[in-house]
Amino acid sequence: MTTNTDIKKDIQDLNVGSPLVSLFRIDATNYIGGSVYYFISATNVYDYVYFNSIKYSPLPVEFEGLEQSEDGKMARPTVTISNVTYLLLAEVITYKGLTGCKLVRTRTYKKYLDGESEADPTAKFPDDVFYVNKRLKQSKYGIQWELRSALDLENILIPKRQCIANCNYRYLGVNNVNSTCPYDGSNGYYTTLGVVTDEDGDECGKTLTDCKLRFKNDPLPTRGFPGIGNFGIPFR
Repeated sequence: MTTNTDIKKDIQDLNVGSPLVSLFRIDATNYIGGSVYYFISATNVYDYVYFNSIKYSPLPVEFEGLEQSEDGKMARPTVTISNVTYLLLAEVITYKGLTGCKLVRTRTYKKYLDGESEADPTAKFPDDVFYVNKRLKQSKYGIQWELRSALDLENILIPKRQCIANCNYRYLGVNNVNSTCPYDGSNGYYTTLGVVTDEDGDECGKTLTDCKLRFKNDPLPTRGFPGIGNFGIPFR
């Protein structure tokens, strides 16, 4: 997500003239019956604010630990939300401490909130997206969670599809209903060595060269990543 040009100008201004505000969204809809809560981090604001037509409730919030560690590990920030109003208490009790719920922090300047003279719902920093990893503390004063970033979830691989040099389409001939390759035979038939053949001898070697033979000047639909081949071995 790109940063709004007005925000970019504000970053370079030593005197913005408007306080930075943090807006939070906790989305518990991954649980059946869960809700979405919107609130603004505030200790001296006693009224609701609106941003992009969304209503945010004032609530003391502490957000800590976003700094990157020296060992390169993903940050595990913590967020502590006041429990004085019991805004989230019922959800926390009902839905396992809100583990797995999404938390989004949106930062902007007060002058861009709805109703302000320079109101602009696009004037904001890129959203910080986290997921609740576990509940750390809960008392009558506040509730604290440890968060994970969207790239730090257990059992998630990026990319989700394994990268291999050769195409992983299933090539079983142009008339085979179980073939997943989109080639229709219009540019001829070839063996795995690139030799011209008939339909019965048609077989794809799954390399980039095989794809170029069949699709000629058309866009290549290969699902391989030839660039990850071993160094010193020419790409086919």
